[in-house]
Amino acid sequence: MLLSDVGEFGLIERVAEIVGGDDERVVIGIGDDCAVLEWNDAKYLLVTTDTLVEQVHFRLDWATPEDVGGRAIAANLSDIAAMGGTPLAATVSIATPPELAVDTVEELYRGMQQVSAKYGLPIVGGDTVKSDRWITLSITVLGEVKKGNLLTRSGARPGDVVVVTGTLGDAAAGLDVLERGTGTMSPEIEGRLLAAHLRPEPRLREIQLLFDSLTPTSCIDLSDGLASDLRHICTASGVGAEVELEKVPISVECHNIAALTGKPALEYALSGGEDFELLLTIPPDSVGDLPRLLRATTTKVIGRIVDDASIVTGVDIEGNRVALGKGYEHF
Repeated sequence: MLLSDVGEFGLIERVAEIVGGDDERVVIGIGDDCAVLEWNDAKYLLVTTDTLVEQVHFRLDWATPEDVGGRAIAANLSDIAAMGGTPLAATVSIATPPELAVDTVEELYRGMQQVSAKYGLPIVGGDTVKSDRWITLSITVLGEVKKGNLLTRSGARPGDVVVVTGTLGDAAAGLDVLERGTGTMSPEIEGRLLAAHLRPEPRLREIQLLFDSLTPTSCIDLSDGLASDLRHICTASGVGAEVELEKVPISVECHNIAALTGKPALEYALSGGEDFELLLTIPPDSVGDLPRLLRATTTKVIGRIVDDASIVTGVDIEGNRVALGKGYEHF
């Protein structure tokens, strides 16, 4: 059996069977955006790790080292946000070929530091090792969350509404801009999409603002695409979901590149991934509080949670069910 036979999430399930076990200090282990550990009477400790490999997750002929470093930190911070937490500290391990310029490594760390400083995240250590050819970055971020504010993938309830922040598909559209080469659209359009791909903004502020008046029933960050990440919530919660496809928020810029590539804009939003927006479920009577709580951040109700766990589907404007497709998956 090969990794391509079981896929990324099948592999995660097999690993969890090997290393998972009963430990009273572990509140949540493998399977959510962060691991959750007992810490003190008031708060849990959050732990998340992401690894980025050159030529798989980034290319230095497409992005500056500062962009790569900043994006790597932002991805981890998005996981902390999805659990309702705030960041504490980070460690960074890097594998590089000996031929890599010192300036490149320093620029990677400058990018990480710029984003870390913006969100109050000190980088406190890590490791440096040799690689044969490509750069690999592995970042671990620690965070904390009040016990009453912990968000997971497993709390969605029938009748909840499905909400997303921001617009979806811009990061994947930005990747297509890089693959096609810049200069095929206006600088303003390309700049907006490239920023979404290279410099995502984790929604740490937004999730804390929500706690002023409500607590979402579940949450996940949109790293693998709406189709995939919504299924993660449904599987963990034992529920189904219906997404009203005409309500999925897609930017004008994403529609513009869709017209060039021939790929439907909705496909970018459902399957593109790496938007690092938040997908939340909330009680329907809380919807009216969202504009007041999140102020400048766009939020959109796009669907609802249903009892039948076999239903995770889109619904078109005529009421017909439409397959959501798949999101990004390694292997």
